[in-house]
Amino acid sequence: MSHFGRGLRHALWRLFQRAGYNVASIAKQQDEAARLAREKWRWVETLDIGTLVDVGANTGQFAWHFRSLRPDCLVYSFEPLEDCFHELQREMAGVPGFAAFNVALGDSEGEVDFYRSEFSPSSSPLSMGQAHKGLFPFTSEITFEKVTLRKLDSFAHSIMIRGGLLIKIDVQGAEAQVLRGGPRLLNRADAVIAEVGYLALYDGQATIGDIFSALAEHGLTFMGFVDQYVRPGDSLPVYGDVLFLRPGSLRQVVAARQADRPPLANACKRCMP
Repeated sequence: MSHFGRGLRHALWRLFQRAGYNVASIAKQQDEAARLAREKWRWVETLDIGTLVDVGANTGQFAWHFRSLRPDCLVYSFEPLEDCFHELQREMAGVPGFAAFNVALGDSEGEVDFYRSEFSPSSSPLSMGQAHKGLFPFTSEITFEKVTLRKLDSFAHSIMIRGGLLIKIDVQGAEAQVLRGGPRLLNRADAVIAEVGYLALYDGQATIGDIFSALAEHGLTFMGFVDQYVRPGDSLPVYGDVLFLRPGSLRQVVAARQADRPPLANACKRCMP
C-alpha cells in the first residue's frame, strides 16, 4: 500500500472513531463476510480452472472476486455499455492475463439498441418487464445505447484456454441467446454459471427450463445454486445463479472432497459404543 493509501486509511479510522463507530467491530464484520464468501466458493479450489470467460462483466465485480480465488486465472470479459467497459478496463489495468471486449453477446451479429437502465447492472438487450420495475423501481428509467452484437464463438480464436474453462453468463434475461451463439466454447467448458429468472423480469426471457435444457445438451450436469435473490418481506425466490459442471470436473470435486474427509469409522469413533 502506498504512503497515500496508509494515510487515507488512518484518517478514515480516526474519523470513524470520532463519529462513535466501533472500527474494530466493523473490520471484524468485514473479515467475517470475506471468510463466509471464501467458504461458499471452496468448490472452486478443487477444480483446475485456469480460464474465466465473463459474459456481462459490468465493471469487473465477478472477475475480481474469482481472481481472488484463482490469482493466476486468465480472464476474458465481455461488456457492451461503453462507460462500464472503460471502468472495467481501469479496474483491471495491469492485471496479467486480462482481456476485454466492448460487445454484447447473442445468437446473431450486427448492431442493436440496448436497453440502458439507470442502474447499469440491470441493462439488457431485452425490454424490462413490469415485475422487474415493481421489484426494483430504482432501475426503471431506461435510455437506449447502440451496441455491437456478436456471437461468443466468434471470439473462440481470441481466447486461449489454459487449464479448465469456466463460463459465467449474467446478461439480464438474454442468457439463452448467449448459449445459442457459443456451442463451440460451451463444449469445451468445464463449468458454467448462468443467471436464471424464476419470474419474468424481462420481456421474452428464456425460462429456467430452457437454460437447463440448453446446458444439458452440451454435456453439462446441474449441480445447484451458488447464489439466489429472494424478495424482501415474503422471501419469494426471484432469480438465482446456477452451477453446471462437466462430468469429469464433477468427479474431480467429489474425489477431492472424499480425500479431504477422514474414513467414516474414524470420523464417528466417538459415536460408537
